[in-house]
Amino acid sequence: MRKLVKSDPATGTRTWLEWDGDTPIFALEQNVDAIVDANKNAQNDVGKGSFMRHRGPQKYAEIPAAIFWAKVKEFGWPRDNPQAWRDFVNHRDYRHFRTIGASI
Repeated sequence: MRKLVKSDPATGTRTWLEWDGDTPIFALEQNVDAIVDANKNAQNDVGKGSFMRHRGPQKYAEIPAAIFWAKVKEFGWPRDNPQAWRDFVNHRDYRHFRTIGASI
């Protein structure tokens, strides 16, 4: 049995409650089209490699919540395993999550 618990149109997320026998499982779904489009626009606005000229912290990726939490489960927190997160964001299949045009 699957029941919709929460729907947030602003973020495009839906939280579902599913049951595996007696065990409740919460599943998060998210439409990532708007995030990918915004990231592509950010890459075009900044320009390839221009992040190197900035000083201080800069946002280099925006990862949809559903994917982020799945990767936290797989890799751990970004501060605890920065290389795995860097490899994930730099992988060609996930390049549209970067907000800059260069590799991290």
